[in-house]
Amino acid sequence: MVININDNIFSIGSCFALEINRYLKRNGIDSLVNPFGTIYNSYSIYKNIETIVLSKDDGLFEESEITEIDGKFVSFNSSTLFESDIYQNLKNKLINSASNSKEKLLKSNIVIITFGTSVVYRLKESGKIVANCHKLNEALFTKEMLSVEENIEFITKTISLLKEHIPNIKIILTLSPVRHNINNPEENSLSKAILRVAIDSLINNRDIFYFSAYELVIDGFRDYSYYKKDKTHLKKRTVLKIMEEFSSRYFNDELKKYISNFEKLKKNRKHKPFNPEDEKYFNHLKNTLLSLYKMYEIRESSVIEKEIFFVGEKLFNYFVDRYEELINIFNQLKRDKFYYYFITVLDIIKERNFDSTDLGNLKLLNSFKKLDLFNITIENKFYRSRIERKSTLD
Repeated sequence: MVININDNIFSIGSCFALEINRYLKRNGIDSLVNPFGTIYNSYSIYKNIETIVLSKDDGLFEESEITEIDGKFVSFNSSTLFESDIYQNLKNKLINSASNSKEKLLKSNIVIITFGTSVVYRLKESGKIVANCHKLNEALFTKEMLSVEENIEFITKTISLLKEHIPNIKIILTLSPVRHNINNPEENSLSKAILRVAIDSLINNRDIFYFSAYELVIDGFRDYSYYKKDKTHLKKRTVLKIMEEFSSRYFNDELKKYISNFEKLKKNRKHKPFNPEDEKYFNHLKNTLLSLYKMYEIRESSVIEKEIFFVGEKLFNYFVDRYEELINIFNQLKRDKFYYYFITVLDIIKERNFDSTDLGNLKLLNSFKKLDLFNITIENKFYRSRIERKSTLD
């Protein structure tokens, strides 16, 4: 097995890299994906990794990264997410993306790279391969197919760069099962074949692995019922089948158990009781909250964090009058972001004498985005809710 419960994961590449990331996040495993947007070819993936790894802490930036064409500033090493009418805005966005992702990448000991195509476009003016044409006039570019040797060169550079900066890294290479050009099946077939040969030459099954997503789809999902209406992108159930194979092949038993437990706890949180104010439901929510917190202590995750707040909100909504019991529960949440949030809410409930009607209208979890600002946010939200309700009654 390759991936353990405490491993940090970074994924980059085509839209299938996004599917991998979505699967991981749904199962309580935070990972970073495509800091510069969706990238398809081996050269641009290499340039993205290079930009992140070599980015300067002092914010220094290569001016050549940004190009102005017809009054629009674009980054040809990035997706269409990185373009602007204002130069400084795009520059800041690129710097922030590189600096924010550098620490996460360098802490990742698992990197998943998904290649999409061997077809590339070069900017005529500079001769450089672009990651995205940004919907500019096609006359600005020339189209070509990277050879097996060129793909090997760029993938090798990517692997070497990662190994140089990340000790004990494991890299999983995969070929996107999504057709990159649906209107040209011959080109698509040749493009994928070239990449598949290039990838195969680099696999050693020690620290460089290959996951056969492409083969699973081509050989296992020939029926269009597995595809969305565009007959190109995969349905959720198809991706789930692929990712089940991925987890079976690469996740160790501890991680599989962790994911299974998280699935059960998510179902527990969504459970709708016949009588939401009885003792059984109170204990059900309490046990779910504490179990989620234990999982969070094993592996921090923004998804599990949200589940904890969802369950806490239910406890407020249905059992606001059980102040001392709630205090005892929240005292077991030792992390500041949980403990101080819940205790602050309880103090305000007690001070303002709120009831479940007030709380039900607040939607606490949606009332703030940054936990470090929760004190002011909660105070203001509770106060406004109380005043508005009072004026309505008057």
